[in-house]
Amino acid sequence: MKPQSHFIAIALTGAIVAVAAPAALAQRANNTATSATATSPSAGPWTASNVMAARPFGNIDTVSAGTTNQTVHSWVLERSPSQRAELNGRCNIIGNPYYTRRYPAQAQQFCQNYLTVESAYGYGTTTIR
Repeated sequence: MKPQSHFIAIALTGAIVAVAAPAALAQRANNTATSATATSPSAGPWTASNVMAARPFGNIDTVSAGTTNQTVHSWVLERSPSQRAELNGRCNIIGNPYYTRRYPAQAQQFCQNYLTVESAYGYGTTTIR
């Protein structure tokens, strides 16, 4: 009787693994897709409903841009055209007087500098003058 019980336990374990493995792979694929979405470039159009106060610039780290027009200009020169277009769209929302209370002061200051130099150099376009 003991060998038969052992065989049943092995068979049940195999059945559990056979059912659990595809579910685990599906969950892993779902997590991978979610991670890819979180790090992929964002797409507009930008509105107050998709420019979140907690992460006003999405995946773009603006901390190293500094706080002056000159440092922001130098920093922007290293951004891709799609990042510049995204910053332009996000800053148009963040800088809108209707939404100013929604966004942190640092985000508003960055956007003020960004939009000032953007108007002088045309960052929202694919070329920089």
